[in-house]
Amino acid sequence: MNNLPKAKRDQLILIVVVTLAIIGALIFFVVDAQYSELKRTQLKTETMRAKLMQADKLSRTESDLQARLQQVIKDLSAKEAVLAPDHDTYAWLLQNIAQFLSVHRGAGVTPSGISQPDIGETTMIPKFPYKQATFHVKSSGYFHDVGRFVADLENEFPYVRVQNIEMSRVTGAPSADGEKLGVSFDLVMLMQPSTPMENR
Repeated sequence: MNNLPKAKRDQLILIVVVTLAIIGALIFFVVDAQYSELKRTQLKTETMRAKLMQADKLSRTESDLQARLQQVIKDLSAKEAVLAPDHDTYAWLLQNIAQFLSVHRGAGVTPSGISQPDIGETTMIPKFPYKQATFHVKSSGYFHDVGRFVADLENEFPYVRVQNIEMSRVTGAPSADGEKLGVSFDLVMLMQPSTPMENR
């Protein structure tokens, strides 16, 4: 290379530099892009393999899942059976309240008026797929009896809530009943869906 004329030597150096630059560009733009694509393909392959393994596992446990689903449907149907029906809700409430009053501890509370139900979307739990019936109830009783009545009622009927309790002294009550309170509250309960679980 020392024997070459300066112009030839400069041309040779320029060719080597340009060749190295082209090789570097090819490595950077082609090989690196191919390597990145290979990495993406490997990641996709691993993801698909994991999905296939999950699907295979689920297909092997399908009978167990079906049995669990049937048990959940059966349990839900049993719980829906104790909800207020979507027809004749008022009669259902009167019958169940009468039965409840005959056995509960706070027997000193007697409802004196129960309104027809206001039926609408559930407000107890947001975006819940059941409707609710709200009854406005007026009653009277002693303070501790009212507390026992509410506790017993909500324990006996787990899908019923007592809300918006208002208490006031009963005016004109005999002195023996001086502590008796007038109580009004909302009785909010979930209702059975109109279609059975099997048809949903």
